[in-house]
Amino acid sequence: MIEIKCAGCGKNFQADEKVERAYCLYCGHANMIGAAAVNDQTVDPDQERYLEWKKAIENVRFKIWNKKTGEKGDTFIGFWSMLIFHGRNSRGFFGLKRASREANKFWQQSVIGDVLIEAGDQAKKLISEQLYDSARAFYQTCREDRHYGSKMLDMVKLKPEQIADKAAAEVSELIFSYWLKFEPISYRDEIFRAAWFAFSSVFTEKSDALAERVSRLPADERRLLSEIIGVPL
Repeated sequence: MIEIKCAGCGKNFQADEKVERAYCLYCGHANMIGAAAVNDQTVDPDQERYLEWKKAIENVRFKIWNKKTGEKGDTFIGFWSMLIFHGRNSRGFFGLKRASREANKFWQQSVIGDVLIEAGDQAKKLISEQLYDSARAFYQTCREDRHYGSKMLDMVKLKPEQIADKAAAEVSELIFSYWLKFEPISYRDEIFRAAWFAFSSVFTEKSDALAERVSRLPADERRLLSEIIGVPL
């Protein structure tokens, strides 16, 4: 393990020196390590071009759902909901096939698919940023939605730490464990990292809830998840 100063927020954290990217425990920024850090500096595209790709994706991500007010909705939140939906409902050979097909189809939609092809080596960086930001928005929605944060037909309101436990259980079992069971979907590793690192930034009252739930997964799943995320589990 080595100590790294995050290029995003400036805080120090521990990371495995064998990985190429170390994701900050505090803000989720992808920090390059060793030789990868040098290579990453040389292959970065022109900043203006990168921002054009980012804007193109965000134009698709944020769509106007109320024409009268101009209020926009976040389609990436729907992506997270879709992952959990399949984790809960899609079982068996045909269910897994359908789940994988729908998850991959999301990245092939008009504009996003074209941008990712054009971005080449920078595609994963673009997606990682959007996934982390949308994961935070998804968790925040869980915190604020009165139906999600209650039980017994909305008669009993859950405490903030109980909502954190509920979200952690869903992510651990319906995203991590479920989507580890078959051939990796597009950007699976980036999805897992975003889900992991965004959690503590939203559920500050119980930031260790996700790690606690993951500790209950089978050893082989924890080992693979640890390799993907880049933290010991």
